[in-house]
Parts: sequence; structure tokens; C-alpha cells
Amino acid sequence: MRLHIGLCLLAIACLIIPPYAWADNHPPTGAALDAEYDAAVAFVKQQDYDAAYEAFRRLSAFEQYDAQYNLATLLRAGFGHPQDFQEALYWAWLSHLGGVAKAGALADELVDLLPENALDPIREKVLAHLSQRVDAGDAAAIMHRGDYFLEILAEPDHGQAYVWYAIGAAMKLKGAYKARNETAENLEPNTLIDLQEAAAQIFREMKTRAAEQGQQK
Repeated sequence: MRLHIGLCLLAIACLIIPPYAWADNHPPTGAALDAEYDAAVAFVKQQDYDAAYEAFRRLSAFEQYDAQYNLATLLRAGFGHPQDFQEALYWAWLSHLGGVAKAGALADELVDLLPENALDPIREKVLAHLSQRVDAGDAAAIMHRGDYFLEILAEPDHGQAYVWYAIGAAMKLKGAYKARNETAENLEPNTLIDLQEAAAQIFREMKTRAAEQGQQK
């Protein structure tokens, strides 16, 4: 039975860790990565934050969304690495897009701690990361890109969100039909036609790229 790390983590850790909940309900992604995640959680319990930071950072690169949240929490708190609000926000936003509910609140707090001119470069970094994942054939990143345009930008871009949700719907991704249709309600008919053409073009390019990548294997 997996332990749940709540606001207090452990009684001893509560004395020094700020009141951010640690996520440990990560989805299974293979026994090896699960074991590494559990080891990272154990490092936190042991207050070995250097090891925890390195472990969560490695797992974050594998799109372990709970690990990304925990990494953001360490960076916010300044344990295992000097405080870095910008890097913390980057990982918090990625974790939020990955579906970790607590990451949104952490991201909102970090936004308040940073100057406005620091936010757009972080948003661009998040988008670049999502684009790399899409180009690599990561289907989950398609929905994340749609969510990005509604939830991460300072002002929602319903048009771009619609494009990616429409692509997700064409690929039968979970939640894509509903997201596409709800987003379309915010768009004018003429605009919708242009966006559908844009989605179709990107979809064709993605299929061509996937076929080329398949031939190279």
C-alpha cells in the first residue's frame, strides 16, 4: 500500500518544509521508474534533499507528472537546490498540464512571486517542451498543448486550443471531443473554418512525420 505524503510529509519534516503537499500517487509507468519514484520519496522522508532533487529531476524528464510537482516544490522551498522560482514554475506548469491538481495552486503562487516580465519566457519554454513531445510522437502532449493555450497563457487563446483539441479528437484522445466542442463555442463561424483548415494541415504533417520516423526504425 503506497504511503500518501500530505501537507506534513513526516512529523520531523514538517518543521522545515513549507506547507506544500507532496504528490506520490503517480500513474504506473513501469516497475523500474516506480521504484525510482518510491526511492525519491524515501529520500525526502530521510531529509536527503540533494538525492531527492536529483531523483525527481531525472524522473521529471520521463514526464512523471507527480515527480515534476515534487521537483517544483523542492525548487520553491530551496531544498536540494537553491531557490529558483522560475524553474519551479516551469515544472509546476508542466505538472499541472499533466493533471496533478495541486500543481495549479503551486503555479499560481509562483506567478505571484515572479515579475511579469519573467513569465512569458517560462511560458515559451513550456510550449517548446510540448512541441518537442508532439514531434516525438507523444500523443498526450497534443491535449496538453490545447490546455496550454487556455490555462497557461495570460489571456486564453481559444483558437489555438481548438486546433489542438481538434487534432486530439481526430486521434480519439480521451476528452478531446468535449474539449474541442466546448472551445468552439467561443469562436466565430468564419474563424472556425480557418482553424479547421489549420488543424487539418498540422494533422497531415504529423502523419507524414510519423510515417517517416517509422521507416527510419
